[in-house]
Amino acid sequence: MDHPEILPQHRWLERLLGTWRYEAEAEEAGGEVHRVEGSETFRRVGGVWFVSESDGDGAQGIMTLGYDATRSRFVGSYLSSMMTHLWIYEGRLDHDNRRLVLECEGPSMEDPLVMAPYQDILEFVGDDERVLTSRYRDKAGDWRGFMTMRFWRTGPA
Repeated sequence: MDHPEILPQHRWLERLLGTWRYEAEAEEAGGEVHRVEGSETFRRVGGVWFVSESDGDGAQGIMTLGYDATRSRFVGSYLSSMMTHLWIYEGRLDHDNRRLVLECEGPSMEDPLVMAPYQDILEFVGDDERVLTSRYRDKAGDWRGFMTMRFWRTGPA
């Protein structure tokens, strides 16, 4: 059985490997800000898939990421113990390869019975620091940030 070719996009995802500590701020209904600290471990499944497991403030999450060469897109998913929606990602790197913009769809912040577009944006600030910004598109069509997570590498890749 042949293994998929390791592409530059897979090499970009390799930068996520390792153990990370994070601090997150999320805006809740009514404008209150909720702060959470936790940890995350990113590991490799073969050479082309990457899986993270996170734990913070009693919530667990699992993220999968890979690159689908036939579609020329990053693909993945996210699930959390705090919700029943499975988030399905499709994305691309920005023009300077610093940010991975992952598009997805989920329950609207304004009406959970309606599906709305979201983005999770992964950005490397340095080799051992990165930021995840989550935002949604409101009824007016504007992108609104609602969560920022800062990660610092604490263990080897």
